[in-house]
Formats: sequence, structure tokens, C-alpha cells
Amino acid sequence: METNKTEKTRILIVDDEKNMVESLCTILRRKGYSVVTALSAEQAISICNSDRFNLIVTDARMKKTDGFKFMESIKKDFPDTEFVMITAYATPKLAVKAIKEGAFDYIAKPFDPEEFIFTVKRALEHNRLVLENKKLMGTLANEEGLRGVIGKSPQIQEICKLVYTVAPTVSPVLIEGEKGAGKELIARALHFHSARRDKPFYYLNCAGVPAGLLEKELSGCGKAQDKEAKDSCFKIAGGGTLYINEICDMPLSLQEQMLRIFKNSKYYNKKSGTEEMLDVRIISSTAKNTEDEVKKGNFREDLFYRVNIINIKVPPLRERREDIIPLAEHFLDKHSALTGKIIKGFDDDVKKLLLQHEWRGNVLELEKLVEKIVSMENRDVVAVPSVVRQIKAPAFKVKDNDDEGKEVFSGKGINYQEQVSNYEKELIELAMRKSGGSISKTAQLLKLSRHALRYQMQKLGLLGSRKKQD
Repeated sequence: METNKTEKTRILIVDDEKNMVESLCTILRRKGYSVVTALSAEQAISICNSDRFNLIVTDARMKKTDGFKFMESIKKDFPDTEFVMITAYATPKLAVKAIKEGAFDYIAKPFDPEEFIFTVKRALEHNRLVLENKKLMGTLANEEGLRGVIGKSPQIQEICKLVYTVAPTVSPVLIEGEKGAGKELIARALHFHSARRDKPFYYLNCAGVPAGLLEKELSGCGKAQDKEAKDSCFKIAGGGTLYINEICDMPLSLQEQMLRIFKNSKYYNKKSGTEEMLDVRIISSTAKNTEDEVKKGNFREDLFYRVNIINIKVPPLRERREDIIPLAEHFLDKHSALTGKIIKGFDDDVKKLLLQHEWRGNVLELEKLVEKIVSMENRDVVAVPSVVRQIKAPAFKVKDNDDEGKEVFSGKGINYQEQVSNYEKELIELAMRKSGGSISKTAQLLKLSRHALRYQMQKLGLLGSRKKQD
């Protein structure tokens, strides 16, 4: 074992090939790094018992204890220590295995020294940012919750825990879920709770976008002196996060380009006319079943292995009904503030209706419904007629199975007469406005006799302050 005792960043090299150890040691020490070496996993474990390292570079295959078991052993006690795996047997599955089990990156033998140094720098920078992020974020999980994500269901709580765990890493994430389920919110939460939060979050949409426009996003276009020149999205998102929405809709020709970028950690930027090193965290999402798309030949299997290092599945809103009311109240506060209105909340009957809706459009449908209600609401509490007015049948359905029925009519139940009266009152008022206040025309609109209409208006208290107009 060799040791260079300095106060600099510390790196441990582990390989059972002495020539490889000496070669890597020389490359790193020339760059000024403090390096310790070991010729077996057992020796390395002994060293780690008395020393601390920011980065460990290890061979994947060694005698007795291989690199994966060694990494698992160290990560139990030192989870923040970064690992770079070296292998002579590079395959996509091995890469996925290495990163899923905790490695920052892997390098295939033989490799270029510059590529090795670049990977080491990225790993050390990530280690620094993770440690800094832990200090800054501290008790954020307990105090503030996950930024932008509203919900108390077990499914959402599990997603929050996973986001907190993987946000500090640079591993690619694939978020799957129906349209409107909140995939972009999860992506933005991953970005915000990472050390990259002060860098760009770049949104790249693949849904319905022509291949030519997507290619310009990936590679940029024009030259630096051109007014219309544009950098590659990888350049624009540099140091931050690239969010690829509906990645399964990306044309196969561009999937091949993405695969090369993943493999080489480099991309070609047409604006500068140069090949540049990749420095973004890639988060992808899709409303499709990715594995089915792979089987159909619509999505490359080798690219799937690259983007699906960490998988997050966002359940539809109908499968997490505990989140409906907290989300609705959040959107009510949000849109009330935007319109300058003071609306205190929803009455109990409205809440029951919201809980029974199928929400095929998920969180997006809920927010748009609340936005419509706020724009039309004149009361300080939202009542059933306000909700019914904004929902087009048959999209809004109250399920009639036994379990759902029990929930609708649990406790005190719904005040049927009050809700019907409120709806009748608003319906008549709307018809009166449409007819310019004429009772005769209103009766025609409602297909009632004038006598029946006047009776209903008197019963509902709509005649008291009215002047006779016809």
C-alpha cells in the first residue's frame, strides 16, 4: 500500500492488477490528488476502517470479493463515498447494475486517461455537492415537505421518500404515470432538492414534435455568429437538469443519438461546432408503458436501460383519493389569490362529490375544475351548484358501487333539499339573466308555465325584491 498524506481530496484505488493500480495512481497524482492504493477488496476494507475517502475507484471483478460486494460493504457505513467502477466486460446491463447498486459511474477498459480524469472530477464534485446539500437541506424533509408535491396518501409519501433519497445523485430517472398525474412536479422536485437546484431546469417535450425540431433541440442549430443560432439543450441545461417529457415519442433515429450521448458522456453542439462533455442530470417521463414500447420496437431496449436507472411510478388520482381534498384546497388557495378573491373552502357536500369523481384527467383535471369554479364563484364557500355548473356530463360521474355509496352517504349524508333548492335558484337566476329579466321569456326557456315559475320563485325567495317587468 502507498499513501500520500495531504489535506486534499482523498481517493482510494482498488484493483488486483498491480500494473493497473500503478497506472491509475500515476494519472491521479499528476493532477495533484491524494491517493491510497489496495490490491484486494479485503485490504481496502481494512484501510477504510481507519481512513475516510471521497472517492473509491475499484475493479468490478477481483478475486475473492468482487467490486460489487466491496461497494455494498463500504456503502453501509459510508453512504456518501462515491464509487467509480472499472470493468473490462462493459455491457448496458452491467452499467445499470453498477449504478443501481450505488456507483456514480463506470468506465470500460481500455479507457482514455482524459476520460478517466473527467469522470473522477465529476464524481468528486458530486461528492462535494452532496455533502454541502446535506448541510443546507438539513431538516427540510421534516419541516417543509417535498416542494410542489401535495398529498398524504401512502403512495405519495413513498414517492417523497424516494425523491429525497435519489435527488442528490446524478443517476437518470424515468417517471411513469398517466397524463396529468403530476410527473413534471416530481421531476422539478428532484431538481429542487438536488445540488443542481441553482442551475437550469430545461423542459424538452417529445409529444407531437417533428423529428427535425427535436434534432435541433438535441444538437442545436446554426453557427455562433448567426442570429438564429441555438445551443444544444444539453448546453442550455449545463450543470442542471434536462427533463425529457414523453420520451417514448422520440423518433428511433434520435433515440440512437441519445444512446451515443449516454455512452460517451459527450454531445455535439452545432452552434459552437465542437463536441462538449455532458454535464446534466437527465430525467425522463412517459404516459406509456415503456416495457411494452420496447417489445413493440418503438423504444430502444439499450436506451431504456440507460434512462431507467431509477424508476418512479406516479399513481393516478383515482387510486389515491386521500390526496383529492388537500389538492383541491391547495388549488383553491392558489387561484383565489391569483384572482384576488377570498374563498374560505368547500362545503362538506362538495368534498363528497369531489371524492366520488373518477378524475380521468388526474391532478390536471382537478386544478382546471377548481380554476373554473374560482373564476365564477361569488360566495366565500364553494357549494354543490357551483361545482355541478362547471362539470360537463357525462365526464363527472358519481360511482354507484356499494363501497362508494357508503362513502357518499356516510355520517350526516347530503342535505338533498338544500342542494336541490340551491341549484334551482341558480338555474332560474341564470335563465332570468338570459331573458333580460322577463318572467314570460324565462318560463319559456325553462319550459314552465308563468304560474309555475312564479310559484318556484316565490318559494325560493326570488320575487320579494323584484319589480314586475311583464
